[in-house]
Amino acid sequence: MEKEVQEKEKKSSSKEKEEKNAKVKKTENIEEKNSKSKITEEVNSNDKQPKKLKKKIETRKLVIIIVAIASILIISVIGIFILSHRNWDAAKLMRKLKSEMSSSITNYTIYTKDTDVNHLLGDSNEYISKVSWNDKRIVLNENEDYAGTIEVFRNSKDAQMRKWYYEEVKKQCKNYFKEEIYGRLAEEICADEQYSYLNGNVYVRFSSSFTKGQIEDYEEKLESIFSNYKQTNKKVSSEKQLENIKKQKQSKIKEEYGTKVSTFNEKLDLLAKELENDMEELLNSVDEKKYTEVKADYEELKNLAYYKEKVPSWEAKIKEIENKIIEKKEGYASTITTKLTEISSSLDAEALKQLEEEINGIKDTYYDNHKINWNQTITSIKTNIEAKKESDYKNSCQTYNYQEISRYPEQYSQKRARFFGKVVQVIPSSYSKILRVNVSCEKYKYISGYSCSDTVYVTYYGDTRVLENDMINMWGVLTGTKTYTTVIGNALTIPAFTAEYITIQ
Repeated sequence: MEKEVQEKEKKSSSKEKEEKNAKVKKTENIEEKNSKSKITEEVNSNDKQPKKLKKKIETRKLVIIIVAIASILIISVIGIFILSHRNWDAAKLMRKLKSEMSSSITNYTIYTKDTDVNHLLGDSNEYISKVSWNDKRIVLNENEDYAGTIEVFRNSKDAQMRKWYYEEVKKQCKNYFKEEIYGRLAEEICADEQYSYLNGNVYVRFSSSFTKGQIEDYEEKLESIFSNYKQTNKKVSSEKQLENIKKQKQSKIKEEYGTKVSTFNEKLDLLAKELENDMEELLNSVDEKKYTEVKADYEELKNLAYYKEKVPSWEAKIKEIENKIIEKKEGYASTITTKLTEISSSLDAEALKQLEEEINGIKDTYYDNHKINWNQTITSIKTNIEAKKESDYKNSCQTYNYQEISRYPEQYSQKRARFFGKVVQVIPSSYSKILRVNVSCEKYKYISGYSCSDTVYVTYYGDTRVLENDMINMWGVLTGTKTYTTVIGNALTIPAFTAEYITIQ
């Protein structure tokens, strides 16, 4: 029974399934038929309006293309605007400038807030980046550290303020360091011939050592760089704020110059004190070399109106020092004159030589007139010394027997001797005169003249001009013997003699 029920349920379920499948299939057929019908309708509709649809599609494409092109243009303009309006950084600008002038710019320094000596980097209304560089074409002045400096600001107003500041500093300097008080020192203190260049947010200063042509070269390169890139002004202060800033800076400049003047005056007072101390020392030492230095300092300071109250006492001191120096010089001149007087009496040739060297070493023109008198005295002393030398020499010479010196020449060699005789022969040579002189003479009884024999071979280096047949006196040194060949060819040996002095009778 149960089995039959199960089979009955199974058949019933199978039947329901078949009915369901048939129903789904019928539905699909209906949907398919409807879809085909719709497509057929659309196709028929399109066939009826083909030109209108085509025109609509082309219009859509054109709009898309126009939108795309416009988008590209807008993006490009925005990009160019962003690139052309970027803010300059001093380091980037310096690198760009160096690439343009690599043959001139040697090195550069990029400042930070810690290394900026002005302590202004990054402050309100001040530069936001700074660089300094050197140029191998110039030699910097004493008060300069770099050939040029680039300062970049947030806006052009701040850059203009910086330019105004330097002009105001120069103006105030001349007000505080007046030329009528400080003389040429005022010009040195306030000397500021630096060139400057302003372009938008960038302010550039150049050393005064640059030539006009070199500055123009830099400006040309900077103009070229800036022509492609513009600055964007940021955080621009109002005119009222800028005016207040100017007043603050003016007040600060005046305060700083007040301090500078006070400090400078202290230095001038110190220079005056040092000068006065040097003068006091000179009154004791009378050091002429030191006096030259002190006099130069005095000449430099006396023309400053700042010292007008001190100058009279300085002049008196200088005059006193000069008088003491003159006294010292006259004392020295008197000492030399005294020495010359002593040598005139002693005829000490060595002492005269030393004193003459000392006189020749004097370069001070103060002694020129003294030197004229001294040199005249020296010439006279030399004449007397030579005369004394000649007299002493002649007095030391002896007269010897001709036969003795001929027989024993070795015994008489280098002895001083004196001869009187007649020149029988003069033989000139390169450096001396060779004479044969007959030295055994007897005076004629009834006529003037001498009869002379016994020949001496004489060598003479002096200036006296000797001729044959001259009767002469000779003083000199025996030097042994001399053998010579006579006119007839015989060898003859006679005493040799070197004459130191010869006089013609």
